[in-house]
Amino acid sequence: MVMAISISVACVVLAAWIGFLLYRRRQQTVYEHHLENFERASNVSYAHMMDTTPAPPLNLSYLEVYRIDAQYITLTSILGSGGYADVYLGSFGGQDVAVKTMFQNHPTRRELAAFADEIQILAMLHSPFVVEFVGASWDDGAVEGLQCVMEYMDRGDLKEVLSMYEPALFPWTEKLHCIQSIAEGLAYLHAFPIIHRDLKSRNVLLDSAKGTKLTDFGGSREETTSTMTAGVGTYRWMAPEVLLSHRYTTAADVYSFGMLLTEFDTHDIPFVHLKAKDSGKPLPDVTIVGMLITNAVEISFSTAMPQWLAALGRRCVSRDPLHRPTTAEITDRLRANMQF
Repeated sequence: MVMAISISVACVVLAAWIGFLLYRRRQQTVYEHHLENFERASNVSYAHMMDTTPAPPLNLSYLEVYRIDAQYITLTSILGSGGYADVYLGSFGGQDVAVKTMFQNHPTRRELAAFADEIQILAMLHSPFVVEFVGASWDDGAVEGLQCVMEYMDRGDLKEVLSMYEPALFPWTEKLHCIQSIAEGLAYLHAFPIIHRDLKSRNVLLDSAKGTKLTDFGGSREETTSTMTAGVGTYRWMAPEVLLSHRYTTAADVYSFGMLLTEFDTHDIPFVHLKAKDSGKPLPDVTIVGMLITNAVEISFSTAMPQWLAALGRRCVSRDPLHRPTTAEITDRLRANMQF
């Protein structure tokens, strides 16, 4: 009985500690510094102001070169929603485009500044493996209506595509082409070096003609010695060092890439197979985070996956960031094992 009570107390303490960790992480500022290459015309750092402060007039002069007149953009239907924005199918210049628009509920300074930073980052990226930026639009008197116009990818996101097939019905030859493109896109970012910080199937887009591309750079930042401590991303894809709020590098993206490989393997989110022993229900994020932090869960791949790829995946999810391959190594390994 004493042992049972001790175990129960330990579980309660662990759950409380994990809850505190998640709470603290949510309270941390995600956007510590703007990219050095994109310093604002004004020296005001909106990202550090209080979340609850109503959005003031925002200086978007540094985005003026990308500006599109809103009258030339037509929105037709909603494609999806994110943490602070909707994405619409639209048209511009006779072409289909995707238009990311902030929720119309008085966005905060931080949200506006973060969205403007995302646009600035996307505008500098030009790769066949990254969704192409078209332009930005806003009204001078209502900057909360800021929009990001991007190329449209007609197959939707990877999570959606994977959910349409049983794993056995989606051939690995096709999956490997997607995986190669994701790795190439990640290697392109890391060459800057920029950390994506939210790599998962929802942030990978597919197109019947243009292939596979990375998207959603709302959490992306240049790797520096001072900024890479705030956690961004979705817990199940996060590297242990990010969960623990330690300083991290591009190796955190490599870990997320390894978790993305589990999605290609199972066609489901990571750790969906973990169930509570008493109820049989899927484990909540807080429990899974605790298991990841304490190294109490093993990340595995099925025998249906090419074994060389499974071995690469296991290296990517190494607990020690120094034991993970670089994206350059990953792309080399993929090229060496694929026939196009």
